[in-house]
Amino acid sequence: MPRDMSVSAHQRLASEYERILLDQSEFMLGWDAFISKFVEDLVTQDNGAFAEVIGDGDPDGPIVGRPLGIAHLDSWRCQRTGSPEYPVLYQDTDGKRYKLHYTRVIHMSQMPSPAVEMRGVGFCAVSRCINIAQSMLDVLVYKQEKLGSRPLRALLLTGGGLDPDDVTAAMQLSEQAMDNKMLRRYSNVVVIGGKRLPNATLDMIELSSLPDGFDEQTSTILGMSAIALAFGMDPRELFPALTSGATKAEALISHIKQRGKGPGEILQAIERQLNAKFLPASLQMSFDFQDDEQDRQQADIK
Repeated sequence: MPRDMSVSAHQRLASEYERILLDQSEFMLGWDAFISKFVEDLVTQDNGAFAEVIGDGDPDGPIVGRPLGIAHLDSWRCQRTGSPEYPVLYQDTDGKRYKLHYTRVIHMSQMPSPAVEMRGVGFCAVSRCINIAQSMLDVLVYKQEKLGSRPLRALLLTGGGLDPDDVTAAMQLSEQAMDNKMLRRYSNVVVIGGKRLPNATLDMIELSSLPDGFDEQTSTILGMSAIALAFGMDPRELFPALTSGATKAEALISHIKQRGKGPGEILQAIERQLNAKFLPASLQMSFDFQDDEQDRQQADIK
């Protein structure tokens, strides 16, 4: 949008740059194709996200004239150099490396390290919550291995002494019987014993159960809350149905706070980079949240 809305020439220029970003980004695939890859790298790669500003001039030098488009660069192919003039080395699919002039590359990372040796490598959202996500995955794998792989449910043990070979044989016979019944998940109870055993009794020994005191709902809510905090989001954005009793005012406050958290910071960082390296001085980048509530508040203030 123009910095001065009263200048008609700036309005026409803003329309031209808007068309370039929307239609010619990511080699004519459009803005959506570019921004989805860029944001994915930003939140999943400690090295951050990288984009090439395409324009005329010597490829090893600064852009000459108006930028022609913008395209995503694979984060793992980009190496930070620490040089102000050529901050990034890009390794193409053919193995060749190309140095990128600072006017031709946009790069950013989340929580960049203060260590000079790191050259701006940060700590992305996925790295901040990887242990929590792994813990939740471990619980899922545990349930699959414990309950979903047709484990033996229990032993029905008759009284008296019992030989270990008899137990093994009983389990093998039970497995064969369940295979014949085509049971994949559910398993029968294994019955072992002998009519000559003294002191006849029936005891049930459980073999498949979840840990004592384990509450899956609490574990999932706490895990998703930690993941939401790592991404700078309100937990209700991920699990809105699990919060009961929230008033409309609380939901509105949470919605407003959302703009100052992770998504808002990402949009502000992208705006700054595009303003500095893509748009002329007479224009500025601004994302419209398409928020009716915000538009209503602005109208009330006016």
